[in-house]
Amino acid sequence: MRAGALVLFGATGDLARKKLFPALYHLAAAKQLGVPVVGVAVSDWDDARLRAYATEAVPAGRARWTTRR
Repeated sequence: MRAGALVLFGATGDLARKKLFPALYHLAAAKQLGVPVVGVAVSDWDDARLRAYATEAVPAGRARWTTRR
């Protein structure tokens, strides 16, 4: 059985910024992610703020975040 999504609890936290966002970026760039990522946090951030935060976490600003609906 395959997972339908990866839920990232604490998406606005330090661990996500330092470790998880760069790792997710590299998985996506290598076409190895294969599932949507859902970020959950207590912080009252909108999508744009979370994308900016995640983009800053990826070396050299190489991230191109997209939204699938």
